[in-house]
Amino acid sequence: MSALHDASYKLLFSHRQMIQSLLQDFVREAWVARLDFATLEKVPAAFIAEDRRARDGDLIWRVRAGSQWVYLLVEFQSRADPRMALRIASYLALLYQDLLRQRAVDGRATLPPVVPLVLYRGASRWKAARELAELIAPLPGGGARYRPGLRYRLFDQQALVRSAQWLSGGVAAAFFQLECCRTPGELEQALQVMDDCAPLPEFADLRRDLVRWLKEVLIPTRLPDVRIVAMSDIREMRTMLEQTVERWIRNWQREGRAAGRREGFQQGRQAGLQKGLQKGVRKGLRAGRHSLLAQQLAHRFGPLPEAVRQRLASASPQELDRWALALLDAPDLPAVFGR
Repeated sequence: MSALHDASYKLLFSHRQMIQSLLQDFVREAWVARLDFATLEKVPAAFIAEDRRARDGDLIWRVRAGSQWVYLLVEFQSRADPRMALRIASYLALLYQDLLRQRAVDGRATLPPVVPLVLYRGASRWKAARELAELIAPLPGGGARYRPGLRYRLFDQQALVRSAQWLSGGVAAAFFQLECCRTPGELEQALQVMDDCAPLPEFADLRRDLVRWLKEVLIPTRLPDVRIVAMSDIREMRTMLEQTVERWIRNWQREGRAAGRREGFQQGRQAGLQKGLQKGVRKGLRAGRHSLLAQQLAHRFGPLPEAVRQRLASASPQELDRWALALLDAPDLPAVFGR
């Protein structure tokens, strides 16, 4: 599955809209505003070293900034690599050698700028050094000038989603949100964001590859209980997930009532059948209401923080009623709970 996941990632970021969105959404630096994204184009990512051994990078794009090309070296990581900065340095040297060998750069001219981009989708925080100099011991007696200063730009997807930086972004930010979904409600809400960010017909090819990635990679691994039917677009996927959420909520409500009845019968043996039954039913209904409200909140605002889930689990019926009414008009998650 890892090889399929890597191939899907490479396919999705082979769309120019994803690369443009990645830079505009998350790289708030002056040089990005100078790029002419109409010239953005993908270039071969295979390098031939001096010893004739081939090495493959993940993706390389180039885009004009005024009269010169700027190269984007894109690497995908599912695990943190402590020596990532060294790997990037080796890829960079091979790229420059290849450009000179192909005479894409005048041998007497300066080399074009290259910006290394590392997209990390792992669950744990990225702690590896982001600059090559950090991996090299200092020269005794000074000599800091001899330590190379190559640095790569990291995109830690989990951290970006937790910080809510995707809220005002485009298709790349919406894709990161999709990658972090764990429930059908979260996925349906993220697909709505993607649907808005990638309108037809301009994004038709990207939408097709996104659906393929959802069917073959994300849903089978994250939501194995969701039955996948034939579909070709994001909106069809959203409809399927909406029906799944509704079916799950009805099942949870039935399970909650059944659990309440079972607990009521058990307690009735000790304190009276009628009293225990009433208490069990109330508890079961409360469990069903808690599950329903949690799904509604996730559907409206995205993945719920753990603190919110714990608060829902310990809430009284009155609190659940109050929050359910607040959900109807609340502009964001904190407003539901009165900030």
